[in-house]
Amino acid sequence: MKSLSLLLSLLCCSVRAAAPDPWSELTRRDVDAAYALIKENHPGSLDDNNPKFRVWLEEGHRAALVRAGRALSYGGWYFTLKGFLTGFKDGHLGFYSTLTQDAVLWPGFIMALREKRYVVHSAAPGSAGFSALPAPGAVLVSCDGKTPEMLLKENVFPFWGDEALGSSWIGAAPMLLLDRGNPFIKRPEKCAFDTGGTRRELVLDWKTTGDAEIGAALRAAGFGSKPALGVRPFGKDAFWVSLPSFAPEGEELAAMKEVIAKAKDLRKASVIVFDLRGNGGGNSEWGNEIMDNLYGKAYARRLSEPSGSETVDWRVSEGNLQYVRAACAGLLAEFGADSEVYRGFREAEKGMAQSLKQGRAYYREVREPARPQDVTDDASGGGPVSGKVFFLTDGRCASACLDFADGMLSEPGVIHIGQATLADTDYMDVRGVELPSGIGRLSVAMKVHRNRRRLSGQAYVPRYVWEKDIWDTEGLETWVLSLVGL
Repeated sequence: MKSLSLLLSLLCCSVRAAAPDPWSELTRRDVDAAYALIKENHPGSLDDNNPKFRVWLEEGHRAALVRAGRALSYGGWYFTLKGFLTGFKDGHLGFYSTLTQDAVLWPGFIMALREKRYVVHSAAPGSAGFSALPAPGAVLVSCDGKTPEMLLKENVFPFWGDEALGSSWIGAAPMLLLDRGNPFIKRPEKCAFDTGGTRRELVLDWKTTGDAEIGAALRAAGFGSKPALGVRPFGKDAFWVSLPSFAPEGEELAAMKEVIAKAKDLRKASVIVFDLRGNGGGNSEWGNEIMDNLYGKAYARRLSEPSGSETVDWRVSEGNLQYVRAACAGLLAEFGADSEVYRGFREAEKGMAQSLKQGRAYYREVREPARPQDVTDDASGGGPVSGKVFFLTDGRCASACLDFADGMLSEPGVIHIGQATLADTDYMDVRGVELPSGIGRLSVAMKVHRNRRRLSGQAYVPRYVWEKDIWDTEGLETWVLSLVGL
């Protein structure tokens, strides 16, 4: 990570001397670059089925250039780009900074959304220099005459998440009374709280802190830290399978292979919990391999097959082709030449190369559902699992995690518990591109699904919802065992 202080010492030399402010010019360059990258590489910029994408590409670009004129700091640069890209409401079209941010303004306590109320989740002690603070559990009624929902819509959702998704409200709540240097919002000054029926007003005392000081509390107020990847017993003949990522590296890679190897033996268990807390995606092939071993490949593929003919259009560009070509080498090493994911990318590479020569905008890949006569039960005894199977998610489940949910939740015996997932659009398979400033990266999808079984923007909502701290593993274990008799 680059430090902000180092960048500032070099910044004036990296932009035109005629610029009214170096941050403003830097922001304008990155906004224009992001616009051009999306227009030239993203399938949405040519997608007649989604005209809203092109509308926001133009409107959002113009709005971001206006904001760039007011971007006189790192925060102005960051939130200008965040506002532009958040407007697409697509988790696969994103931006992140490679800088560390040293300072955060907060009023001495952090909010959370629990049991449909905005409550104080944690507070600094009075000895830290703050005046009297609301106690943990106090319910936020309003700030400056605005409800918590109104404040989130004004100060958070224009730059983060999607207010149409319930999971986004949980993730956004800890940001409710934080300011990371966003020049486009107004910080609340006075808030009213309810504690056991007693209402109290508090003038907020904003002070500077940093993620090192409040990072753990922020995570706890949201979804918490990710659990470790692996399989472990809990209770009698019950097993807990933690899958916090489908992009395993290092020790996680060995743990993932162990999960896959043990999946077949889990068929004999009375209770299985697939814990997807923290899983924001990765490569869906890992989920496919787990399902193949758990249910048998034939039955697993029946669960995962599209309901009709599914088409995938790859956006053809030189940049996308080069990325897919490089990805093939990595997939070959990770999954082998016989894997479906490698063969799929290899075909995409060939098709995109030919389409590029022919001047086509898309390379079309057609996926036909398996015919009944082509799918038979495994000789090894594949099919439904006799024990109780629970599928636990938090509000971070996205991308390949949703692909895994597509298959697992197609099995009628699987019980979805926890929190609602995130949702994605029909745009998939991203590649990262560095912006001209060198301090930010853009992620751009390369393909669009047609006729996908799960709709664009559709989240999975659990049958049984957990509204307490989703990171409370011990509490979740007790809860699951209480559900076993259902």
